[in-house]
Amino acid sequence: MAGNYASVDITEAPPLSELVEEVRCTRRPRVLRSVNENVAIIAPVKRRVRQGGKRFSEDDPFWEVVGIGQTAEPTNIATHKDDYLAEAYVPIE
Repeated sequence: MAGNYASVDITEAPPLSELVEEVRCTRRPRVLRSVNENVAIIAPVKRRVRQGGKRFSEDDPFWEVVGIGQTAEPTNIATHKDDYLAEAYVPIE
């Protein structure tokens, strides 16, 4: 959302910085008014939640699925992929 708007550096504007800090801490938007008219809204930016997956070790049950799809027959899909694609797209008469 923040990427859709032009940004303004508020480092040198202490009153505005204080208001922004309040919005950040409370996570509640504030409406800016001028002469009885709403002119802007300061709203907190949604925080990105990092999906930090849990690492697994050598004794993890995950390793039980490794190789589950192997067959005794050799596969040649990688070698003949163009042939298979051509066969799939050729109209059947």
